[in-house]
Amino acid sequence: MKHRHFAGNGCRAIPLIHMTTSASPTNEILALPEPSDDAFSSAFRTIIGVFNHLGARITRTTPHSVTAEIQPDIFIYAALRTYNPNRGKIHWMPIYANRTHGDEGCYLAANRPIEALAREVRRRVYPAAIVWCKEQRETLHRLKEAELVGEHRRAQLETILGALQDREGEIINGDYSLKLSKYELEHPEHSIRATITVRNWNCFLSVAKLLAEDKRLSK
Repeated sequence: MKHRHFAGNGCRAIPLIHMTTSASPTNEILALPEPSDDAFSSAFRTIIGVFNHLGARITRTTPHSVTAEIQPDIFIYAALRTYNPNRGKIHWMPIYANRTHGDEGCYLAANRPIEALAREVRRRVYPAAIVWCKEQRETLHRLKEAELVGEHRRAQLETILGALQDREGEIINGDYSLKLSKYELEHPEHSIRATITVRNWNCFLSVAKLLAEDKRLSK
């Protein structure tokens, strides 16, 4: 409050009230402070405590997350969430080969007792983790088998046809289709490729050998 005095005629000082307003930018009003290092440290200790309570084996840690093996080849990833609507909660979710399945996880308040958190994790995350990790393990196994079969078949073809062009997905094992880019029908304006569906690999090798011996084919 400020007073202004008028000279003469003995007038009293009349208080003049100056009202000021300050408008903060919208993002400053809505922005929430980032979690402190203490919050991350506390959540980290809680996660470790839960996994220890469950008898899980810690397999990987970062400053903000922990991964543990709850059963042979079955994993759960836990980390403190720093954004709404689950800000300040720990996200527990299945993980396999660095792929998380957050849809099947759950968010639990980080300040709950470790025993209570452990019960909830076992009840709500274990079943999904068992299913997810099994599916991922089988998928990776099939992909590895397909890759080995593809490498073997490529080697067989190169024995007959010579080196094939290095193209991704040249031999696709899923539906036994094969892209032979070595034999392209050249044209001044365009080229033609064919995708051959193979039902009997040994028969196809025999045909490939005959094609390789055909002098009319451009190599």
